[in-house]
Amino acid sequence: MEKIAPLLKSIPVVLASSSPRRIRMLREFGLDPIVVKPGCSEDICTNLLPHQLVMALSLRKNLCVGNMPESNYMTDAASGFLIISSDTIVSYKGQVLEK
Repeated sequence: MEKIAPLLKSIPVVLASSSPRRIRMLREFGLDPIVVKPGCSEDICTNLLPHQLVMALSLRKNLCVGNMPESNYMTDAASGFLIISSDTIVSYKGQVLEK
């Protein structure tokens, strides 16, 4: 991350999460993300493996924020921006224990 952080300072970074931990991590790398709570469903699809579930939920959050009108989270008109999204689950032996 420290290698790409300087490059990211030239474009707005949108964090599709209101997680204090994720916000802090990005700020530690010198970024000042625009924080947007995705507001989409995080229902668990039980037929996915844990790593597939994390990717699916992360993608859902990214698409949710990406499909919002830019005026909802952008203060200045920008030609482009990067949306960062992620998710966390707890699993044991391939079974999702909690979201």
